[in-house]
Amino acid sequence: MSLPNFMCIGAAKSGTTSLYDILKQHSDVFIPSFKEPHFFDISTVYEHGVSWYEKTYFSGVKKEKCIGDFTPTYLFDKYAPERILALLGEGVKFIIILRIQLIEHILIICILKEIYMSIYHLRMHLKKR
Repeated sequence: MSLPNFMCIGAAKSGTTSLYDILKQHSDVFIPSFKEPHFFDISTVYEHGVSWYEKTYFSGVKKEKCIGDFTPTYLFDKYAPERILALLGEGVKFIIILRIQLIEHILIICILKEIYMSIYHLRMHLKKR
Protein backbone atom coordinates (compact mmCIF):
# COMPACT_ATOMS: atom_id res chain seq x y z
CA MET A 1 0.00 0.00 0.00
CA SER A 2 1.33 3.46 -0.92
CA LEU A 3 -0.09 5.91 1.56
CA PRO A 4 1.45 9.07 3.03
CA ASN A 5 4.12 8.72 5.69
CA PHE A 6 4.20 12.47 6.25
CA MET A 7 1.70 15.33 6.30
CA CYS A 8 2.26 19.04 5.86
CA ILE A 9 -0.31 21.00 7.84
CA GLY A 10 -0.56 24.55 9.08
CA ALA A 11 -1.83 28.07 8.71
CA ALA A 12 -3.02 29.67 5.49
CA LYS A 13 -0.41 31.74 3.68
CA SER A 14 2.38 30.24 5.79
CA GLY A 15 4.54 28.83 2.99
CA THR A 16 3.13 25.34 2.49
CA THR A 17 2.94 25.82 -1.29
CA SER A 18 6.59 26.89 -1.45
CA LEU A 19 7.63 23.83 0.55
CA TYR A 20 5.42 21.67 -1.66
CA ASP A 21 7.12 23.02 -4.80
CA ILE A 22 10.59 22.43 -3.34
CA LEU A 23 9.96 18.90 -2.04
CA LYS A 24 8.17 17.85 -5.23
CA GLN A 25 11.51 18.20 -7.06
CA HIS A 26 13.30 15.68 -4.80
CA SER A 27 13.67 12.15 -6.19
CA ASP A 28 12.94 10.48 -2.83
CA VAL A 29 9.70 12.40 -2.28
CA PHE A 30 6.30 11.70 -3.81
CA ILE A 31 3.59 14.32 -3.46
CA PRO A 32 0.41 14.18 -5.56
CA SER A 33 0.16 16.76 -8.32
CA PHE A 34 -3.11 17.89 -6.71
CA LYS A 35 -1.73 19.68 -3.66
CA GLU A 36 -4.60 19.50 -1.16
CA PRO A 37 -6.59 16.24 -1.25
CA HIS A 38 -8.70 17.17 1.82
CA PHE A 39 -9.27 13.46 2.39
CA PHE A 40 -9.18 13.53 6.19
CA ASP A 41 -11.06 16.79 6.80
CA ILE A 42 -14.07 16.59 4.48
CA SER A 43 -16.46 13.80 5.47
CA THR A 44 -17.92 13.27 2.00
CA VAL A 45 -14.40 12.78 0.62
CA TYR A 46 -13.33 10.56 3.54
CA GLU A 47 -16.36 8.32 2.92
CA HIS A 48 -14.86 7.28 -0.44
CA GLY A 49 -12.47 5.11 1.58
CA VAL A 50 -8.75 4.48 1.81
CA SER A 51 -8.59 2.52 -1.48
CA TRP A 52 -10.04 5.48 -3.35
CA TYR A 53 -7.61 7.85 -1.58
CA GLU A 54 -4.63 5.71 -2.52
CA LYS A 55 -5.75 5.13 -6.11
CA THR A 56 -6.68 8.78 -6.71
CA TYR A 57 -3.62 10.47 -5.22
CA PHE A 58 -0.84 7.92 -4.73
CA SER A 59 -1.05 5.50 -7.66
CA GLY A 60 2.07 7.16 -9.12
CA VAL A 61 4.30 6.17 -6.19
CA LYS A 62 7.31 4.17 -7.38
CA LYS A 63 10.26 3.79 -5.02
CA GLU A 64 10.05 7.12 -3.20
CA LYS A 65 10.87 6.92 0.52
CA CYS A 66 8.75 9.91 1.54
CA ILE A 67 5.11 10.11 0.53
CA GLY A 68 3.28 13.27 1.47
CA ASP A 69 -0.14 14.84 1.75
CA PHE A 70 -0.12 18.65 1.80
CA THR A 71 -3.49 19.68 3.23
CA PRO A 72 -2.83 22.52 5.71
CA THR A 73 -6.40 22.55 7.06
CA TYR A 74 -5.96 19.14 8.72
CA LEU A 75 -4.41 21.15 11.58
CA PHE A 76 -7.73 22.83 12.37
CA ASP A 77 -10.19 20.01 11.69
CA LYS A 78 -11.94 18.24 14.54
CA TYR A 79 -11.90 14.77 12.92
CA ALA A 80 -8.67 14.76 10.91
CA PRO A 81 -6.28 13.70 13.74
CA GLU A 82 -8.37 10.64 14.64
CA ARG A 83 -8.82 9.67 10.98
CA ILE A 84 -5.12 10.09 10.19
CA LEU A 85 -4.16 7.93 13.17
CA ALA A 86 -6.70 5.25 12.23
CA LEU A 87 -5.57 4.94 8.61
CA LEU A 88 -1.89 5.86 8.68
CA GLY A 89 -0.88 4.82 12.18
CA GLU A 90 1.43 6.33 14.76
CA GLY A 91 4.43 6.38 12.42
CA VAL A 92 3.19 9.25 10.25
CA LYS A 93 5.31 12.42 10.56
CA PHE A 94 4.02 15.97 10.51
CA ILE A 95 5.48 19.18 9.15
CA ILE A 96 3.58 21.97 10.86
CA ILE A 97 3.96 25.49 9.50
CA LEU A 98 2.61 28.45 11.46
CA ARG A 99 2.82 32.18 10.92
CA ILE A 100 4.50 34.53 13.37
CA GLN A 101 2.17 37.23 12.03
CA LEU A 102 -0.75 35.38 13.62
CA ILE A 103 0.87 35.70 17.04
CA GLU A 104 1.67 39.36 16.35
CA HIS A 105 -1.97 40.04 15.42
CA ILE A 106 -3.15 38.50 18.66
CA LEU A 107 -0.74 40.71 20.61
CA ILE A 108 -1.88 43.82 18.73
CA ILE A 109 -5.53 42.98 19.49
CA CYS A 110 -4.69 42.60 23.18
CA ILE A 111 -2.85 45.92 23.23
CA LEU A 112 -5.70 47.69 21.42
CA LYS A 113 -8.19 46.20 23.85
CA GLU A 114 -6.18 47.55 26.79
CA ILE A 115 -5.98 51.00 25.19
CA TYR A 116 -9.73 50.95 24.51
CA MET A 117 -10.49 49.91 28.09
CA SER A 118 -8.21 52.66 29.44
CA ILE A 119 -10.00 55.29 27.34
CA TYR A 120 -13.39 53.87 28.38
CA HIS A 121 -12.50 54.03 32.08
CA LEU A 122 -11.10 57.55 31.67
CA ARG A 123 -14.35 58.69 30.03
CA MET A 124 -16.44 57.08 32.77
CA HIS A 125 -14.29 58.80 35.39
CA LEU A 126 -14.67 62.19 33.67
CA LYS A 127 -18.46 61.74 33.37
CA LYS A 128 -18.71 61.27 37.12
CA ARG A 129 -17.13 64.69 37.73
